[in-house]
Amino acid sequence: MVKLNRNVLVAAVFAFYLQVTEGSPSTISDDRVRSLDNTPVAGRGYSIGTNSFQSTCLMVEQTSTPSYNYDFTFTDFSETNNREAEMAEQFSGTLSYNKLKEKMDALEDASTNGAMGALGKTRSETRIIASIMKIDRYYSSVKEEMSELSPSAKILLDKQDYIGFFKSCGPNYVRGIRRSQELTIIYTFLSPSKDRASEFAAELKSEKGNTAFSKLSKFSGIVGSLDIDILAYGLGLNQDGLGSLTSNTLSDVNDVKKFAFKSFTTSNEKDQIGMVYGMEIVPWVDNTAFQVASKLLDENVNIPLPYSLIPKIVNGTCVNIAFHADRNDYCCEGTMLFDPATSAYLTSATALAQNLRICKPLRTLEKSVVKNNMSNNGEFVARLDAVIRDKMNQLFTLEKCVNSVNSIPQKNEYNFLKSQVTATYDSSIEGVFTVTQLKMALDPLADYGLIKQMGKELDEYIEMYYRPCTAALFGSTIGTSPDVDAQYFMAYGWLEHSACAHLTCLAENMRWNRDIVGNRCVPSVIVGSNSWPEVVPAIPGGAAPVVVYVDDNCSRDDSNVCKYLTNDLVSFVTAAKTCWGTITPFYLMNHFCMPEITRHVATGAALSTLTTAAVSCTLTTPTYRRLKESPAGANRYLRESSTKVVQNKQSMWLTDNIEEVSNTFLE
Repeated sequence: MVKLNRNVLVAAVFAFYLQVTEGSPSTISDDRVRSLDNTPVAGRGYSIGTNSFQSTCLMVEQTSTPSYNYDFTFTDFSETNNREAEMAEQFSGTLSYNKLKEKMDALEDASTNGAMGALGKTRSETRIIASIMKIDRYYSSVKEEMSELSPSAKILLDKQDYIGFFKSCGPNYVRGIRRSQELTIIYTFLSPSKDRASEFAAELKSEKGNTAFSKLSKFSGIVGSLDIDILAYGLGLNQDGLGSLTSNTLSDVNDVKKFAFKSFTTSNEKDQIGMVYGMEIVPWVDNTAFQVASKLLDENVNIPLPYSLIPKIVNGTCVNIAFHADRNDYCCEGTMLFDPATSAYLTSATALAQNLRICKPLRTLEKSVVKNNMSNNGEFVARLDAVIRDKMNQLFTLEKCVNSVNSIPQKNEYNFLKSQVTATYDSSIEGVFTVTQLKMALDPLADYGLIKQMGKELDEYIEMYYRPCTAALFGSTIGTSPDVDAQYFMAYGWLEHSACAHLTCLAENMRWNRDIVGNRCVPSVIVGSNSWPEVVPAIPGGAAPVVVYVDDNCSRDDSNVCKYLTNDLVSFVTAAKTCWGTITPFYLMNHFCMPEITRHVATGAALSTLTTAAVSCTLTTPTYRRLKESPAGANRYLRESSTKVVQNKQSMWLTDNIEEVSNTFLE
């Protein structure tokens, strides 16, 4: 193993391996920033609470010159008896670790079962050599003394629109980025002799552009079975390298190495190229340009002193003769007596004699407290805004998905759906669901009822939680004027406002609770049966009892009447539960929308289970009327359309045992 730049400070390297830490600044070095779906950029806004990037509000003119670590590893696994332990020791920190481990596990399983997979051999043992070239680039940080806020961001701060700023720019910004580039080459070959394999590995390691050794007769069997896998991460491609990443011979591998090293070190934009491995984030309140533009430190923020710090009378009088007692026996200066009726402090001695006032002395908040309040409120605003966006996106996705699944022809209603492949989960482990089940989950009553309920939830959530909370953050609910007070945003943290301190309302898939009892937010109807677990029992021999729910805390119209009634919600959920069963609409929508069908069709026990569920469902669609009227006809139709289902030999999540697999998930 060859390592350069060994004199790197340990503290710097260690910092990038930390999880998010409290304080300012913070570092993140995990999958939150390594996802290929995100684009971290120096100066771009970022929210820890939502793990989302916002607009770039810091105009980065220059960055500090980064430092580099170079690491080259060549490992011959033919000489080890414990591949897994050696891999964990040498390659656990590499970008290709999972791919390399997957390759080795697959070959080991194939060898154990008597087959070599793509190599087509069975008698010789599989040998593996891994060569990894990696460069880490760090200490690349924004030069904040030369970076200004964007003109649009300055306008928002000049207007003291702090909520608008934090929504657009996030509560934090990216100050430094650590990048990593890597080239991994995996040599897989067959060799009956461990010594011969080790000899080949030694030649491969020592060669310097000369691959003549591979033509020796003693290596002919190895070269004939040689399989080369090239994994490149964070490369910067250019015209010179268009054909440099393909390799058919050992000589071609040398060209790949040369191109990769050139891309790592001599590219014109090498400092901006590479996979993001970690980043440093800083709250905006710690940026000097933000402090100046926001006037954060220019004005004093005064708030009432807590009662615990106000002196009380002793033996019927105030200890300080200059103080006056209020109606609650607290003592303060005469100018600090407050009239709740007029929301103003007293100005005359006559008013003092009335003794109907309360002591409300003011104190000036420390600047550090002001900064913390603004930073915390900024993070909260970003989180609250993300909740609203998620609810709106969820509603639009649901509407599009219902329209899409309803447009699928009836002949395909028992085809299995294809999982939406994402970077967060493996589609091969997903449950097996059909088009019919997706319809039963997302439109159980065939009247777009779930979409309507989700729309009501969004409207009520905004009116009952979002608007009152944002108003409280700016003090619009305090005093006699509805105008906002920018200082109020800095005076109190969001948890100190009762309108905001409903933590259940910040969770995923929650709706406003119209009952004054219990949590302020409860599970949304999108989670299925758990959104209303109580089922009204039926009276033997008679109709179900009528239960009237009291909506004491609901969104009201101009006539002061609840716009949305719990009775309507309960009626919908009770009817839909027959269709939902144990299925969660949110799960199916996330994993199978927009719906794509496969060529596989439910058969046997899976079909019987699904047909029974469809018949018992309270749907009124033509499909289910047909099933209720003629289940036998539906079975005959499905048998005719699935005669060739199990003939597919591809390695998919549905193969020959489709009936058994399906029945497991459909029960």
